[in-house]
Order: sequence, then structure tokens, then C-alpha cells
Amino acid sequence: MGKKVFWITTIVFSLIFIGILINKSMTNKKIFKQNNILLTKKLKIHELRDIGVTLLSPGELKKHDVKVKKSQKDIIKDGAVYDYSFGAYKISISKFIYGKANPNIETLQNWFIGQLQRESKKNSLHYTIKEENNKDWKIRIIKGDMQYKNLKYKVGFMAKLITGKKVFYQFIITYVKTNKNIQTFSEKIFNSIKVNY
Repeated sequence: MGKKVFWITTIVFSLIFIGILINKSMTNKKIFKQNNILLTKKLKIHELRDIGVTLLSPGELKKHDVKVKKSQKDIIKDGAVYDYSFGAYKISISKFIYGKANPNIETLQNWFIGQLQRESKKNSLHYTIKEENNKDWKIRIIKGDMQYKNLKYKVGFMAKLITGKKVFYQFIITYVKTNKNIQTFSEKIFNSIKVNY
């Protein structure tokens, strides 16, 4: 992936990543209460037909169109981002169509982990990476947790990065681990994600 492609990819990636971590105004008590409310919500199937994705979600996902400058159309033709937010709980889903080259999965994976390292307290980041490549697609699943700011609880995260056929899919769920139920809740959503390639 050339320098220009890398630069635009990481800029786009940054725009999505910003906001999925915990708002500074959130308190431990407030997050604990919000998570308990979230766990009472029923998960329903949501179809994001324009990007070919279906998943379970506790609420509607809002769409954000990505405006690509004409000068960048040869690199990124189009893109869309969907997200759901309930207090400190975040779901982010995106799809980008590239013009000439596939974005490099290793570069995206390393950038994602680098962002987590910058946001987490020193030596608190723990994660696993699983490869699920096939003939046409390179897939990375990254799961783990970290200590964030002055929160009492750890922040958990689940991410799936997919590249191939000049397309980049990104799925990220972040949550505060107030109890095991919120992690199980998140796993159910994450495992429900289906992509119509």
C-alpha cells in the first residue's frame, strides 16, 4: 500500500475510531447504571442493506455518509459508517470501497492496536489476534481489554477488520466491563455480524 493510500486509510480509520472510547465526563457509577439498563434491551436483527451487513443490535444504528474529495476518488471511491451508542457502549460499522488497491490488512491491524496502546494506561493493554483468511478476503479478529483513564472498570473491545476485492469492512464494539453479562451481551452482537460479500 503506497504512502498516499496509507495516509488516507489511516485518516479515515481515525475518524471512525474517535468517539468509540469513553467520554471523559463518564463516572464509574453512571456507567454501571447505564450498562444495567442496556442489558434489559432486547437485541433485534438490523439490516444495513446499502453496505450488505446484518447484525443484532439493542437499537437503531445511525448512518454517517463519508464525503470523499474528488482528488482522493482514485484511492477511496465511497464509504459509509453506521454507529450505535448508549452511554459508554459503542458499536461502529463501516465499509469503504477503494479505487485501485486493497488496503493492507497488517497496516490496519497495527494501526488499530497502536491507537489502543496510546489510549490505554501503560502496560494495561491485553489482546489476541485471530486470522480467518480465505481465498478472496483477509480477516483479522482482535479482542481484548485495557485500563482507560481513571475508570475503575476495564474497557473491553472486539474488532473485525476485513479487506479484499478493493473493499475494507470494519466492525468495532467497545464496552466497559462492569460485569460478565455485558461481555456476553457484546459477544452475542459481535458473533451475529454477517457480511454479504
